[in-house]
Amino acid sequence: MINDIEVLTRGLLNMTKKLGIGDQFPDITLNLVSGGELVIPAGMDAKYNIVLFYRGHW
Repeated sequence: MINDIEVLTRGLLNMTKKLGIGDQFPDITLNLVSGGELVIPAGMDAKYNIVLFYRGHW
């Protein structure tokens, strides 16, 4: 199992620059609170999607 710091580091390396108009969203694997994982954008099957990242509490 990959530890959280490694996952965060990999995600940050993939997101070092802002996305521009027409840029492809990078593949990201998210751990769900309810268990399991969601791979975005592959796991989202609608034509248009909105992704909201909420950091939670400090």
